[in-house]
Amino acid sequence: MPLMLPLCFPLLVLLVSTHGQLRGTPRDVPSLSQVGAPPPQPPPPPPTAWGRIYPEQREMVPLVIVSDGCSGSSFIMATVMQLLKETAGVKICDTGTPVRAALELLVPKGKNMPARYKGRPMAEVLRAIHGECIAQNATFIFKGKPVQSVLVNAGALNELGARVAFTYRANLVDRLICVVMDCFHPMLGQPVVARTGRASGECFSRRKTPWRSDRGLAVKLNVSAFVSRLEHPPGNLGGWGAHQAFLLDAAGLGPRPVVPLTYEELALYTHSRQDLHLSVAAFRRILHSFGYRIPEERIAAVLGRDAATRPKPAAHSRKVYNFDELRHALEDKVKVGSIPPHIRAMLRDA
Repeated sequence: MPLMLPLCFPLLVLLVSTHGQLRGTPRDVPSLSQVGAPPPQPPPPPPTAWGRIYPEQREMVPLVIVSDGCSGSSFIMATVMQLLKETAGVKICDTGTPVRAALELLVPKGKNMPARYKGRPMAEVLRAIHGECIAQNATFIFKGKPVQSVLVNAGALNELGARVAFTYRANLVDRLICVVMDCFHPMLGQPVVARTGRASGECFSRRKTPWRSDRGLAVKLNVSAFVSRLEHPPGNLGGWGAHQAFLLDAAGLGPRPVVPLTYEELALYTHSRQDLHLSVAAFRRILHSFGYRIPEERIAAVLGRDAATRPKPAAHSRKVYNFDELRHALEDKVKVGSIPPHIRAMLRDA
């Protein structure tokens, strides 16, 4: 055993000295005009003495979409996985859970935790699932939410060489209405039937039904509590996304700097084909964060299939049962300076 130390020591030095450089170098993917399919995935590398993979295997490090609830993370996650598979030939790991690769591992209380890992420390779970994915020669990708849980587990994620991309919902009014519609915060209000104002029990289960613009649901708000949240939102009022990205940077998560991307810019193409190029640029930044330089034409070819398939976001007057009460309350807060005008502008009157 003592004779093996001199042989292992150069390998340790090589891995430590090259890890940061290799982690920060995205992989080039041929454009559509180049002949030939994307290069095949290499076989999984053997583990080192301490159970980490070789950093050269950039495809095999965990990929994390960092977001908070009601921020479009399910849509973003599904689209990113589709882009990775179709534009870069990435094999997505099947974790064997109902939510498959869209695993929300870091959600408090672990409601989406695979049963075989219930009750085990999060760092241990991350290492174990990542090891299962390595055995499948597949990439471990999951949603890291909420942001605070990602920060708490930053040490384990950094140990695995995880790459993160941070997205958030810029329209705080939309986000809080979604929270109420899902029954996550009853102090702010409750979902109701838009026509009658009668309480609706659909809550989060509404997401399981096909998307429709005339679903007939609305929210009845506790306006004072709702407006108070707009007066004192979490984080930096003037730059929520930048504030969260700064925290991720400070935790050593990367590649750095972490660039905040909004759900709104990522989803633009679903409302307007003319805005396809803006969404292409945003998704390209996520893929670049994950280590892939994907030509815009490849991304546009995938996203273009779903361009202009959904109407633009509806006016809040259709989504808030007591809309006039909310509008007047916001305008009063703007007059006294407790809410800035750009927050009021998030409320769509028509």
